[in-house]
Amino acid sequence: MLPFALEFNRSVRVHAADHRLSSLGGALPLRELDERLGLVDALAAKRHDPRLPEACTFSMRELLRTRLIGMALGCGTHSDADRRRHDAALELAVTDRRGQHAIDDALPSQPTMSRLASTLASRHNRRALLYAPLEMAIRSFPVRRDHRHRYFTLDLDSTDIEIHGNQELANYNGYHGHTCYEVLLASIAETADLCGIWLRRGNVSSARGARAFVTPILDRLEESQAIGQIVDVRFDAAFATPPLMDELDRRDIRFVGRIKSNANLEELAAPQLKRPVGRPCKDLQEWTFELEYQAESWSAKRRVVLVVIDDPHDRYLGQRVLRHFFLVTSHTKQRMSA
Repeated sequence: MLPFALEFNRSVRVHAADHRLSSLGGALPLRELDERLGLVDALAAKRHDPRLPEACTFSMRELLRTRLIGMALGCGTHSDADRRRHDAALELAVTDRRGQHAIDDALPSQPTMSRLASTLASRHNRRALLYAPLEMAIRSFPVRRDHRHRYFTLDLDSTDIEIHGNQELANYNGYHGHTCYEVLLASIAETADLCGIWLRRGNVSSARGARAFVTPILDRLEESQAIGQIVDVRFDAAFATPPLMDELDRRDIRFVGRIKSNANLEELAAPQLKRPVGRPCKDLQEWTFELEYQAESWSAKRRVVLVVIDDPHDRYLGQRVLRHFFLVTSHTKQRMSA
C-alpha cells in the first residue's frame, strides 16, 4: 500500500507495514535479568510436573516465564494470556527457542496458564514455592553488588489479608475483626529482601508454625553466606515462644523481640515507672532498665529490657502514666547494651 496524505493535515503520511509492534518492551530486560540470576531455572528444577513430556508444547521454564514476566508487566490475570499471545516482545522474552523462528508460535493460552496454576497449587509445589523469595534474594545479592554483611538481621512478622466472599482457607479472625488469611513473613532488615512468605488460615495464631517456617531459612542463609556471615533474629511479641527461642539458642543465633506484659513483669517494672523530679521535659524521653525474668514455660531465666517512654503528647491527651514495653533478648550486655 502506497503512502497517502490526510486531508486535515497534509504533512502526515500514512502507510501500512508488516512490522510486529509491542507495548511490552520491558519483557526483554526482565528475561535478561532472569538469565543472570538463573531464578526460573532453579524454580523449574524443583517443580513437580505431572505432564507427559511428549504431549507438552511449552516447557515448565516457558510457562513460569510467561506467568512471572506477565505479572511484572501488569498482565496478572489468566485472561491476559489470550490477549498477549502474539506479542512479539513477550514471545521473545519467554521462549527457549533461538533464531528467526523464535516467535513463530503463539504464547500459552488461558487454559494452559490455568492448568499451570493448578500444578503449582499441589502440596509439593506449594512447599517449594514457600522459599522462592529467599532464593531470589541470595541470587540477586551479588548481582546488585551489595557489600556482604558481617552481621545482618532476619525479621519475623505476620500480617492479615482481608478476604471477601467464600475463599478457601479464609476464616474469621477475632483479633483483626474480619475474615482474612494470616500471613507469616521473613525478610532481611538491612536490604528489605523478602526471604519467605506463608499464607495460612485466618484463624491461626501469629506464631503458629514459626519454628518450622524459619528453620529452612536459617539453614539456607548459613549455607550460602551470600548476604552475611552471622544472622540475628528480630520478632514481635507473638513469636516470643519457647520452641522458637530454644531453637535459636541451640543454633547460637542471637535474637531480640517484644514480649507481652503480665502481672509479674509489671511488678518488676513498677519502681521504674516514675518521672524524674522536676518540671516535665518538653521533648520525648526514653529510658531502659535491665531485668531478669523467667516465665513458667521458659526453660531458663532470660535477659529482659524494660523500655520506658515519656512522650509530651501523652500528657496532652491526659495520660499520667509513662508508656513502657518489654524486650527479651539473648544478646549479652557486653555485645549490645539495653
